[in-house]
Amino acid sequence: MTTALGTAFNIKAIEGKELKVSLLEGKVKVATPEEEEFLLPGKAASYSDGDNGIKVSDFDEEEVLAWTKKIIYLKDTDIKEVFDILEKWYGVDITFANRPKKDIKVTGKYQDQTLKNLLSGLSYSAGFNYEINAKQVKITFK
Repeated sequence: MTTALGTAFNIKAIEGKELKVSLLEGKVKVATPEEEEFLLPGKAASYSDGDNGIKVSDFDEEEVLAWTKKIIYLKDTDIKEVFDILEKWYGVDITFANRPKKDIKVTGKYQDQTLKNLLSGLSYSAGFNYEINAKQVKITFK
C-alpha cells in the first residue's frame, strides 16, 4: 500500500516483478502488512514477493521519469526485459525463433523512436534479425 502525503512520485509495478516507488517531492508512506517506511525526496522503496521486507535506496531521476518524456531508458538491461518493455511500449507481440547464445545487456536512451528504428539499432549490437508484420514481431538471433 502506498499513501501520498502531498507529493510527486512515480510507481513502477509490473505483475510478478518488483514494485518500486520513487519519491520526487513531499513524503510517501510505503507499507506491507508487516512493515512501513516513510520516504523523503530522492529515495525509492522496492519490494518483490519473497523479499525480506522493503528496500530503500537512492534512484536516478532521469531514468525513473524517462517515460514521461517519451524516452525508453535502458541501463544494463537484460535483452529479454528489453523485449518485454518494447511489447508494452509499442503494443506489439514479440516472438522468438531461437534464443541468444549468451547473456546480452543493453544500455541506451531512445527518445520518440519508431519500433523499426529502435530494432534496427539494437539488432546490430545484440546480434539478431527481425521481421515486423503489423502488431507481430519475430526475432531471430544470429
